[in-house]
Amino acid sequence: MHRHNVILGHDPNRRSPLRRAALPALILFLGALIPAAIAASNIGNVDAGTINLTTLTATGTVGGNQLESTVATGTAPLIIASTTAVGNLNADLLDGNEAAVFVLGSSATITSANISGASVRKVYQAHTADDLIAATESDSVFTNAGAAGVVALTLTDNAAAGTTHVFVRAAAQSFRANPHDSDTITYSGGVMAAGEYLGLESTGARLELVADGAGNWYATDEHGTLTEETP
Repeated sequence: MHRHNVILGHDPNRRSPLRRAALPALILFLGALIPAAIAASNIGNVDAGTINLTTLTATGTVGGNQLESTVATGTAPLIIASTTAVGNLNADLLDGNEAAVFVLGSSATITSANISGASVRKVYQAHTADDLIAATESDSVFTNAGAAGVVALTLTDNAAAGTTHVFVRAAAQSFRANPHDSDTITYSGGVMAAGEYLGLESTGARLELVADGAGNWYATDEHGTLTEETP
């Protein structure tokens, strides 16, 4: 004969109310613990179509085919601590500007004859007769010192953007900056007709002209009396 001890009101096959109440809490706990454990572990490779993470921190190298950011304008998509140059980085904008707004400057060879100590000297030329300014003479200072009559210097034809010529009248005679037939000079008096000269008509008058690379010369510095060929 077998005896069974039975407690009234108790079913040995039925879970207690306490165990039933603890189960949802356990599920929530595990749900919070598992992502934290994944983030803290050293994951070698993750093969998944989409991973939704608020923050991903890595101490090694993160690689792939393409890095895409969908953050709205106003928030930087990348935060970089290093100032080391990035090779092969092809960006569309530089500080918010298209490449077209930046003018390419011309290059020139600096010789030891134009260097004194830690400074670079300009080339000085005194002309007593008409002459044509060569492209290699950019950033030179031209005067008419010693001239007995009017001297006209013709500006460089098809000058590259940034080409600079400086004129200083040192003699009593008129000293003229003469553009090529299709080129123009723009100064404080306005835009001159193509091919017309701008004369320095007072002793000590100074004129600095800079080319834009499209046949136009702009006065960036003026002093003294300047007179157009056709006022």
